[in-house]
Amino acid sequence: MLFRSAAHRSAIALEKFCEGVDIQIAVHVVSGSTVFPGTRIRAIAESAGLVLESDGKFRRRDDDGRELFRLSNEAGEPFLAEKMRELSTPSVILEYDVARSPGGNHAFAKFRQFSEHLASGLGGKIVDDNRNPLDSSGFNAIAKELTGIYQEMSVDRKS
Repeated sequence: MLFRSAAHRSAIALEKFCEGVDIQIAVHVVSGSTVFPGTRIRAIAESAGLVLESDGKFRRRDDDGRELFRLSNEAGEPFLAEKMRELSTPSVILEYDVARSPGGNHAFAKFRQFSEHLASGLGGKIVDDNRNPLDSSGFNAIAKELTGIYQEMSVDRKS
């Protein structure tokens, strides 16, 4: 019975830890009065090393094939290679999975750089889920918070 109690406590602690690091960061690149052409989205994504995958999302992966971040069409229609010429959308979503993306702050920096590069290349604006503009200070605040999360993850992995 004692073993079950200790195992139960450990399971609860693990679940709590996982909930604390199960964070997805999503930013949206939105257009002003025009829409983004699919060919432009594809060109910018591919030039930055993202690859269009079978689920209709562009992904940037590390050398071991692990996802750093992904890009999808906010309108819900998947990106399909054969339809990129006809596609246009008013916004796209970039997603970063904190617990799954390897490389900690370095991977987040790549996510941020690509977000800014994509917005600039499309002539769009970066906003959060509530459509509030996300500028350098917003990205810096996220990076600071992530530093603490990554440190906690690192300490717990070593224990």
